[in-house]
Amino acid sequence: MKKTLIALAALAATSAFAQSSVSISGSIQYGVSRSAAGVNSFGALKGDRNFVNFGGVEDLGGGTNVTFTAQQRFRSESGRLGTYYATDSIPSTGTTAANTNTADQRNAFEQTAIGVNTKNLGALRLGRFTNILGFNSYNLMEDSGNGAGTSSQNGRLSAQVQYTSPAINGFQYIYLNAAKASNKYGTVAGNGYGSGTLIGTTQDLTAHTIKYTNGPVFAQYSVVDGLIGEASTHLGGTYDLGGGLKLAAGQFNQKDAFGTQLAHKNTSFGAEYKFGAWTTAIMRSTANAKIAAADVGKKEQTGLKAYYNLSKRTSIDTEYSKTSKSAAASNGNAYYVGLRHTF
Repeated sequence: MKKTLIALAALAATSAFAQSSVSISGSIQYGVSRSAAGVNSFGALKGDRNFVNFGGVEDLGGGTNVTFTAQQRFRSESGRLGTYYATDSIPSTGTTAANTNTADQRNAFEQTAIGVNTKNLGALRLGRFTNILGFNSYNLMEDSGNGAGTSSQNGRLSAQVQYTSPAINGFQYIYLNAAKASNKYGTVAGNGYGSGTLIGTTQDLTAHTIKYTNGPVFAQYSVVDGLIGEASTHLGGTYDLGGGLKLAAGQFNQKDAFGTQLAHKNTSFGAEYKFGAWTTAIMRSTANAKIAAADVGKKEQTGLKAYYNLSKRTSIDTEYSKTSKSAAASNGNAYYVGLRHTF
């Protein structure tokens, strides 16, 4: 009896120090996409939108906790790993996607991060994860290709350090740094480059963001000094009108040419409406100049989406877009129809 009491006391003391939990979650999509060029493909809305998340939280007490995330992405039509590749070094004599994107270079985990969150001092996150530049809530259709949003450029890089301050009267400051040595090569996500293309980084990326949240109002502004010294800004916001209706607007300003991109501004407006089991949205974006040299003019895009929830975790997703004045193969109508399940 005495030994049992001692064991229970020791267990209680250990639990008092820290309590932790581990979770598994994810999403799988399968559908058919038809590009503006008339090419059909199968799987997720984007090739990397199927994922499994391994997450954990350890409570250190006093309002402080430590979190970790490991996210693996895969293709639902084949079961292969997702389309992201190592960005630090690719062992090849070449520097283009054609001869560097071998199967063994796909990331085992597309996101790997550890974070420390405090009650009064803010939050710190380290690793590879979707950063503040990638969380653009004013892009109502995310970066699906049909979304007609502005840009999530540099939205996920390797060797990142991100600090988020506590909120003061609705305002927060976010600092982001990504080491140049760990981001030598482009990924499928872009940054103006194709997968496996040597970027030629000359410096760490740094970004400063101010975010404001107050009731129905959300606004965010970021100033970015990029991996080769290229400058850009992100500006956007949303306003919740209530009754399921939300308005959104954003602008991405690429001040310097970067990779395949030319200097340009891309401005978007949109609205989202939720009613019953439906989530719908419309987005419209226009550029003030050619985004890329291959464009035939100032790119314009209109995107529509309609998602119908069959249950809390399963939905039928449809998206449509019309693009004009872009590169020839990108102009025209595109759509996606598919099924999604989250767990």
